Amino acid sequence: MPACVDRVLKQSELPVFQNVEVLFGFPEYKEPLPGGSASSQNVLYVLAKSNNELITIMVEGKVLVPFGETVEAWLGNNPSEGKRKD
Repeated sequence: MPACVDRVLKQSELPVFQNVEVLFGFPEYKEPLPGGSASSQNVLYVLAKSNNELITIMVEGKVLVPFGETVEAWLGNNPSEGKRKD
């Protein structure tokens, strides 16, 4: 795990993010979207473990797309059912 990513994960209050160990990384991983006609392509799919639990981490990045709002701002005070499922 890159040190900068490890630092961000350890800032979480969730115990599962305190000791993350990468098991496998799959570049350019395609994930089917329910009801969609095309798959979402992630830059990297990471299968990791922590505290005897498996963790999935999907990394998405675009060269020409700026960073958007934080997840907290995207969810808002009263997130829709669809956003809660994401």
